[in-house]
Amino acid sequence: MTLVLGAAMMTAEIPAHVDWLRERDRDLEIQDWFLPAALEDPAPLVAAAKRALDGWSGRLGIHGPFFNVDLAAWDPEAQAFARRRLMQGLEAAGRLGASQMVAHSPFTTWSHDNLVLMPGGREGLIARCAELLAPVLARAVELGVELVIENVEDKDPADRVALVDALAPAPVFVSLDTGHAEYAHVARGGRPTDLHVLTAGARLRHVHVQDVDGWADRHWAPGQGRIAWKPLFAAIAEHAPGARLILELKDRADLPEGARHLVELGVAV
Repeated sequence: MTLVLGAAMMTAEIPAHVDWLRERDRDLEIQDWFLPAALEDPAPLVAAAKRALDGWSGRLGIHGPFFNVDLAAWDPEAQAFARRRLMQGLEAAGRLGASQMVAHSPFTTWSHDNLVLMPGGREGLIARCAELLAPVLARAVELGVELVIENVEDKDPADRVALVDALAPAPVFVSLDTGHAEYAHVARGGRPTDLHVLTAGARLRHVHVQDVDGWADRHWAPGQGRIAWKPLFAAIAEHAPGARLILELKDRADLPEGARHLVELGVAV
């Protein structure tokens, strides 16, 4: 199976890249939807996105809200805030006709190193996520949107897999951010990036493709950092060939360079 690259961008950036998106009906992730103003008044952006994407029929997703949105929040008021923002993201996805929304993982470097010391700590975290997400996932089913949970500080991909399995059969799957995983591996002693793919297997439905140096969350184009793309994409092709491969670059002008690098490696088109 040929792996086809897609990209993440803001609505205003779509016209500059729409020809590339149309050539293979590439997957697109629209990222305005982490911004509070967009969540509160989605109609103008929804209309603008639909105009810009005329003639394109690829798979559409959005990046959901993540600022101050903790899936494992303890405080009932924090839970209510997170739930409201996630619901707003889903409603925007529904208006757009999107079928996927990215949310950030509740697992942190601290939780990896300390939950083991707390009886039932990891189980309690997963239970809080299930409680917070219950109405969100019910609405996701109604809208035909799947939630994919992206690693941020995660050191062990098994944590997200355990969360997804605990929420089954709800439409929740695993997302991999390659740069976050490589950073966690190099700077924090986390699992190698390809093990995120091997651990998730078919649960992996979404990949943010970005390169890093292991020092910070660079969002460089592939080829500008240290990630070994050939074995990583070989793992994706074998275990999760249907995952959306979303170039998520800090500088959208680098999209052609990043895509070209992966094409020249022979791992994607």
